[in-house]
Amino acid sequence: MFNFCSTGHRVGIYLDYSNMHYTKYTLWRDYDVSWFISQCNQDDQITKIAMYGAYDPKNIPQYNRTRKLIKKFTLTKNYFYFKKLENKGGTNKWNVDTEMWYDIAMDQSLRDCLILFTGDGDFLYPIQKLISLGKSIVVVSTKWHIAKELIDYINTQDDSVCRYVDIHKKNTITNQIRTYLKDDNRWICLPSELYKWIQQSNNQDITILKEWIEGALQWKIDDSITPQVIKIKQRSTKRDLKYTIFHRHDEQKQWLVDYLDAIIA
Repeated sequence: MFNFCSTGHRVGIYLDYSNMHYTKYTLWRDYDVSWFISQCNQDDQITKIAMYGAYDPKNIPQYNRTRKLIKKFTLTKNYFYFKKLENKGGTNKWNVDTEMWYDIAMDQSLRDCLILFTGDGDFLYPIQKLISLGKSIVVVSTKWHIAKELIDYINTQDDSVCRYVDIHKKNTITNQIRTYLKDDNRWICLPSELYKWIQQSNNQDITILKEWIEGALQWKIDDSITPQVIKIKQRSTKRDLKYTIFHRHDEQKQWLVDYLDAIIA
């Protein structure tokens, strides 16, 4: 399933869904974790698929999704850890790093290659220790959602030892992962600032934005047309949405155009 791990290696996949939750806003596409796990279960090389996250018990749909996952996947190589969302000082906390890394440490004698879906800088030291024990590591995340210290360390390693896979980029490896992860029932997942702007805007403003994106698709952007949305800063990247939209893949720009068309219609 994942051809970047050596043939015959036992593969452990660990999903830090608390971190992954934000990467989908970079991809503009939601995840179908259930489909992803079901595909992993069909690969005998994968000996562990574990998911870590948090849930808000007051959010019934979210609570139901976590319970459904746990009940659906009962193979011994499937493991789920969800804890209640904590609110400290008015901020929601759903960090599961400690639990995830404890389990990886306990499992490390059973895995040769570990695929970690996370970008948290707290994982740097455990990764270094695992590499010293002869394990190969693959870190899967996206730009803006992976810690600089993690990237800096990975860049000093040979790809056969430790590599970073940015699933926002398009290549043979990332296309494979995106295919397994994507949710075909939810086509688009926009950054919150852009989504809020769309919800609050009239059809005329939305039409201007749509035409601007179509211009970007054809590399014919007219600088005299400046939709207000491109002046909005994204909290996660501190960049204007103009930059974010312009540097999308063409397929992502087309998703947004189709979505705006549906609103205007």
